[in-house]
Amino acid sequence: MFNKTTFTRFRKDENGQYAIMTAILSLPLLAASSAVLDFTSATSEHKAVKNALDNAVLAAATNNSVSNDQKEELARKHFRGNYSGRADVSLDPYAKDGMVSMVASGIVPFSVSRAFGKDGIKIKTKSAALRSEQNIICVLALAENEDESIKFSGGLEFLAPECSVHTNSVSHKALMSKTDTMPIAKSFCATGGVDGAFSPYAKGECLLVEDPYLNTQLPEIGSCVSELKFKKPKKKGRDDDDDDDDDDDDDSSPYGGGSSEAGSEIEESENGTGSYATLLPGTYCGGLTVDGRSVTFLPGDYIMLDGALTFKNGAQAMADGVTFAFSGEKSRLKIESGSNVRVKAPASGPRKGLAFMEMADLRKKKKDKKGKKKEKKSIANTISSGGRLEVLGTVYFPTQALVVEGEGSRMGAKAPATSFIAHTIDLDGSAGSRVQVNVNHRAANLPPILPRAENGAILIE
Repeated sequence: MFNKTTFTRFRKDENGQYAIMTAILSLPLLAASSAVLDFTSATSEHKAVKNALDNAVLAAATNNSVSNDQKEELARKHFRGNYSGRADVSLDPYAKDGMVSMVASGIVPFSVSRAFGKDGIKIKTKSAALRSEQNIICVLALAENEDESIKFSGGLEFLAPECSVHTNSVSHKALMSKTDTMPIAKSFCATGGVDGAFSPYAKGECLLVEDPYLNTQLPEIGSCVSELKFKKPKKKGRDDDDDDDDDDDDDSSPYGGGSSEAGSEIEESENGTGSYATLLPGTYCGGLTVDGRSVTFLPGDYIMLDGALTFKNGAQAMADGVTFAFSGEKSRLKIESGSNVRVKAPASGPRKGLAFMEMADLRKKKKDKKGKKKEKKSIANTISSGGRLEVLGTVYFPTQALVVEGEGSRMGAKAPATSFIAHTIDLDGSAGSRVQVNVNHRAANLPPILPRAENGAILIE
């Protein structure tokens, strides 16, 4: 029977107190433990989101072939492809002037804490990447198996202190220097090996650089520009040239024969124009020979179809907002005999930044190339015999060679932004020949020079 003595004994009995205390404290302990687990999970998710953001903005910032809107979409796509965590993330990308940033915000869902009325932990982080102006490739050889795919020889002086020279060739002598004066660039790099002296020291075993214009839209070949717009040059081998024919002011003066310098194997077009001519964009069937002063090319695409574009006998020509496109086996560029040519590429449009371009379905060629033997070298595009070329933009011959040679040949000294991309590049001039490459695209009012070297963008946030 329960009495005072029994109650006193019960009140003083301490057996089972820890079980009671554990039962009372189990709920807050469980809440605290789950909170620790959820906080650890949120920290891990935050790190995963930040890593995916970093990769996304770097990928978008280094892609210079798309618009800012497309870069923003590329950053989103790249993030979604690299993040597979638990957080429900919303993205806010922004691209301008070579910089791409993106903010990610969302909630990491609780695992246990949801039972206590909480949905999750909010996270928010930001990454930003800036395209590096210090890693521009301004001379690029795309050939992957050629010896001496980029070669400097003779008395040629080469200066490119603000940009890099790169060859994709895996040959043990992919990059060659045999000049009296060491070539100078920001850096020299070859996928294969190096032979010769460079300043600074050239590196081998570099990564392959992708063709930045692989997917460039080709201009449309239209009907031929009327031959009535040209006067015909004399056939090669004619001996009836007289002294009057050398007067550049006389638009009726006939053309002389081809140069005896290297590159004379390029067949000269019979379509021609003399001094004080203004030419319109279009398809020039059989090519064009320019032999005169004050020749102006109005803005647009000039397609040389199955014929060469030749500047000769001291020709002087200006082309602003122009892309010269070459289609067909006989379509080549030849600048010779002291000709003075200045070409500025379009600043906008599908071929922005391209001053000279070979028209080729490069995507198909890339597929067909697999497993096939090395193709025979084609006739080169040449600048010779003291020819001068000022290009604001890119000279692009992805399956053809570019050769600069002769006495006093000049390229690039006055052009603020130039690059050369070709299958192979041969720079071979005697004393007095000089190639200078500058890459200030802002001064030229052109898109950034492509491509970029390794690490072409850096994280700034």
